Amino acid sequence: MALQSRLSLIAACALLLLAPRGLSGFWPSDYNYQPQSTFLAVTACICLLMALRTTQNSRKFGAVAGLLSAFFGWSCLSLITGVYMHDGLLETTRVAAVIAWFFIIRTLLLESTEDSVYLYLLSAITGGALIVCVPAIIDFIQTRNPRQFSAFYNPNLFANYCAMALPLALAWGIGLFRLKSQASLPRPLLIAIAVLPSLIIIVGLLVTSSKGGLLAMAAGLLMFLLAVWRAQGERLKEIMRARRSTLIIVALVLLIAGGAVASLTVLPRLQQLRGTDDNSTMFRYYTWQGTLHMAAARPLLGWGAGSFPSAYSQFAITGYTRSAHQLWLQIAAENGLPALLLMIGVCAAAGMQAWRALRSTGWPVAAGGLGALAAFIVHGLTDAGWGITSIALLLLVVLALLDTTRLRHDEPESKPDAAVSPQRSAISWPWIIASLLLGLASAGVQRAVLADDLWIEWSRHRDAGENALALQKARDASQADPLGARMWSALGHAQDANKEDARAAYQRAIHLQPTHAAHSRNVAEYLAALQAKDSKSTTPQNIRQLFDRAVALEPNETKSRLARARWLLSRNDPQGWKDLEYIAHLASQPYGKYPAVMDIVNLDFARAYIQLAEHTLRNNQKEKARSLIERGLQDVARARTHEARQRQMAEEMVGTGINVGPARDLGELELNLNDLKEHAE
Repeated sequence: MALQSRLSLIAACALLLLAPRGLSGFWPSDYNYQPQSTFLAVTACICLLMALRTTQNSRKFGAVAGLLSAFFGWSCLSLITGVYMHDGLLETTRVAAVIAWFFIIRTLLLESTEDSVYLYLLSAITGGALIVCVPAIIDFIQTRNPRQFSAFYNPNLFANYCAMALPLALAWGIGLFRLKSQASLPRPLLIAIAVLPSLIIIVGLLVTSSKGGLLAMAAGLLMFLLAVWRAQGERLKEIMRARRSTLIIVALVLLIAGGAVASLTVLPRLQQLRGTDDNSTMFRYYTWQGTLHMAAARPLLGWGAGSFPSAYSQFAITGYTRSAHQLWLQIAAENGLPALLLMIGVCAAAGMQAWRALRSTGWPVAAGGLGALAAFIVHGLTDAGWGITSIALLLLVVLALLDTTRLRHDEPESKPDAAVSPQRSAISWPWIIASLLLGLASAGVQRAVLADDLWIEWSRHRDAGENALALQKARDASQADPLGARMWSALGHAQDANKEDARAAYQRAIHLQPTHAAHSRNVAEYLAALQAKDSKSTTPQNIRQLFDRAVALEPNETKSRLARARWLLSRNDPQGWKDLEYIAHLASQPYGKYPAVMDIVNLDFARAYIQLAEHTLRNNQKEKARSLIERGLQDVARARTHEARQRQMAEEMVGTGINVGPARDLGELELNLNDLKEHAE
């Protein structure tokens, strides 16, 4: 292996080791673009190394590589017709980088003559899983918190990674026994070294309390065992007959230990399935329904890569979410049905390659890869792990392992005669082009990093009442990231606070992200405030159209409908009462019954109840008023209960643009409701 290839392999192992810790955020929610920019830059550098390596005879492209390239090409086509170019470009560059690693790993494996390369990669994957599992287990022991996140965006995605890494760790353990250097180690020690990482990963998954993770682990282990049985069935029968007692004792110990951990973590959540309080499952169920409608609206090209957070609200049945919590539906909704079929084809082609490779000497890698692929596919039914870079990267590495195992072991290619076909140094232009494009993408994402830093500074100056400084930061942010609608919306707010005309900034945000209701609502509220001061500044018809558009984009969201209701009632339009009644009606619908996070209480219901109660009291409908007041007081009481948690979440979400903090008017709401209660007696 040439020096450049060896350096690339070292970089690949280092990336797999560190990715679970550093690349497990969800940028559409936390707006943390820096890891993505760094990942793109590193990938660009490795592509450059691959371009300068010593070339050898190359192999055919292959079905997996061809289908994967077609999937990316279709995603790019979808991007062109997408609804939000900013997030589409970010998502497309992220996917391009992880796909680049498929080709990097594939090329390194096919050019290497050493089987130890597979073990190096499996070692890095196993080590990376341990880096995130061990701290989670320690925290569980100390706090008894059954929902461990580790470095991941949420526990379910942490479980997704663990379920995929587990079969690969088992394959790594088998690989240790095949090393010639292991003969000097005592066999009990060797068994402990080979098995312990897998046990740690299992416990790490259990302390997430993820039901989908448990299902994915079961699918991955089952596929791994089936693959091992196909490869070494006769040998396994001999071992089971010779060591039946030992295997039974070990199995019982593992079941008891695993059951003890599961009883404190995932089992209580499984028991919820029998009741009516399984909020997580029901929220997913209705989110999947909405995503299916979203996919059906644009079946060919979808709404564009990375478009789910922008376009989903108009189809939402429950509250807003930035992920479909279902990988396959989200791919169809964002990139179209052809992209979904291509991704399914990629997984099927890789699986068939690996199944045939089980009869070769590379069967441990094929078995581990099949288990990881099965875990990814099954977990994709309950969450969208593709949106997490560390999970997507692991998948692409698994695909490369599966695609090359049979080619290397089952169909070996004859080595070229050095006298006839010597190795030569040459520049590979496809790798050069990939390096340049990824480098440019990294620089572009870095501008988004700068803009987000400026956005945070704008937010802090705004909260401190420093309007002039806030305006300057907002202007700088919109210049640093001119495609970011969030930056132009911030500029509009800053201009409004400084008594400047904000219409152009708000309209720019609408133009960039037309499916996001908040932008239309911002303009409507801004124009309504202007009209209240100067009736000639705009027409009520324009304001009504903007409010109507915001409600159409969020038909089952309370914020836009409540804003329209207040404006309509300020103009004595009875349609406002219908909006308030609709909000009250939502409380008993999936929207109100199954919020995304139970700790967050939507106080828009209480605000609507107050206005409706006042209206019904004026109409002498005291019984209805008392019912509304009681519902409002219950919401306020729940908000008080979760207030500490919401403050914690607010601190964690600083700079993300997501408002999850306790309502500032909570005390005022409670006072108003109690006053109305006295009048209703």
